[in-house]
Amino acid sequence: MVAALKADKNFDPLHINTIYKTHFSRNIGHLHPIHLEGDIKVHSTVISGLSRVHRVGDAVVGSGAQGNGSFSAKMALGDEEGIKATALVSIHGTHVHPELQVMVTAGRVGVHFDVEANAAGNANATLATFVIDKFEQVHFHVVGLFANEPLFEVLADAYVFFFNEHVKKAIADAVKPIIEAELKSHKVGVF
Repeated sequence: MVAALKADKNFDPLHINTIYKTHFSRNIGHLHPIHLEGDIKVHSTVISGLSRVHRVGDAVVGSGAQGNGSFSAKMALGDEEGIKATALVSIHGTHVHPELQVMVTAGRVGVHFDVEANAAGNANATLATFVIDKFEQVHFHVVGLFANEPLFEVLADAYVFFFNEHVKKAIADAVKPIIEAELKSHKVGVF
């Protein structure tokens, strides 16, 4: 499965077609709060480093309901450098930034899945569960916006939400069919 993910040419870089829009209204700061309000639009997101996939530990065989060749496995997308993303972000409201480039580095992304074998052991296995971990260790850089600007915090929160909701789904939509195709091409026998 790891080899199939590495070989797939549509997987890395992964272009996210979702345009994410959100409204924000927030007071930033404690002593002299600044009220910020407006709209953020994230688009043109590209994720790279996904094909640097590797297995994490050994698969746990016999973990399915019948223990007939079913297994649980874990993989990680990205390497020690993690995965990288770029996007364009527009901010309209209290402050206007028509088009900012965002560059993000996130740690490795864990993928967990369970495979169930047919009770008779003579049919293809099926993907029973498929989960992508929440993105963590996110480093965020915005070209043209300083980290100490009040808007930076709002933008970072919006982008992390976008990453954990929409980018995770896009990665799952890309990875899951590759794993399912691999399972269909291999017969899982009774152990």
